[in-house]
Amino acid sequence: MIPRNINNDDVIILALGDVSYSRDIGKYINNCKKNDYTYPLNNVKKYLKNSHVTLANLESIIADEGNEEINKSTIRFRADEKSLKGLKDSGINLVNLANNHSNDYGKIGLKDSINNLLNNKIDIIGVKPYIYKIYKINLLKIGFIGVTKFFNKLNNNDLINILDNNILKLIKKLKNKVDILILSIHWGNE
Repeated sequence: MIPRNINNDDVIILALGDVSYSRDIGKYINNCKKNDYTYPLNNVKKYLKNSHVTLANLESIIADEGNEEINKSTIRFRADEKSLKGLKDSGINLVNLANNHSNDYGKIGLKDSINNLLNNKIDIIGVKPYIYKIYKINLLKIGFIGVTKFFNKLNNNDLINILDNNILKLIKKLKNKVDILILSIHWGNE
């Protein structure tokens, strides 16, 4: 489907930074906006929907499941599954899950989040087996890779794509399969 206002020869890709419906944002939606999870991105969705791919770093899991004992002493982000409606309504159709909060509730929480996103037709990068995604848009093959630097709180979760020598091999491999390769990289201090 070609989004509105896009010429048949154009390829439009939008990239957002961190998106999260957890903690204070979730409380505000529940308390002040009557559980309207479309509210946070309402004012920008007309732009986000006007693209072939709208990529965001999902800075939380979206899951009901998860190991409560994982990373108990750090800030943890987990959004209500109702937030999937907000992502879909906004036009976000690809999320990078490789970041410092993807292991906040362990493999159980991450797998639940992956299933929730895929069941809502939101594509994923940055976690196994969805480290990368290739789209064919018009005549171009465009690849996306999700990766994060190592954070201590990512210990014991081999699903998350960590920046290492394997990423260089993957980049070289994909460069021969796509016309354009885009990396969504998450790193830096908290």
